Amino acid sequence: MTFRAMISSISDGIYITDSQGDCVAHNEAFLHITGIPINILGRNVSTLIDDNLISDSATIEVIRSGQRTSKIIIYPSGCEALVTGNPVFDNDGKLINVVCEVRDLSELNTLKDELKRSKQLN
Repeated sequence: MTFRAMISSISDGIYITDSQGDCVAHNEAFLHITGIPINILGRNVSTLIDDNLISDSATIEVIRSGQRTSKIIIYPSGCEALVTGNPVFDNDGKLINVVCEVRDLSELNTLKDELKRSKQLN
């Protein structure tokens, strides 16, 4: 199984940048969840903020801190998502990539609301 096939099989969005924040890979789920309408390969995450395609970036925080970071971000699709950025280091401890998982919170929020209504009815 190729790398591309592996990330394509994941239902959460996956977005991978190099150590400078340039997109090197993503899966289709990322595009579906975010609603970003353009090709982002090779684009720096800061330009996505500048173009109002994303409101915030876990990637930028990971590059700054070198640590795993999670943020809730609302995308152009209207989707609210939990984005977790994970640093990837080489053998010398140098940051080489940031891998972000983008989890759509819509279903979770719907289940939470249904549980709240059910408790209120009881």
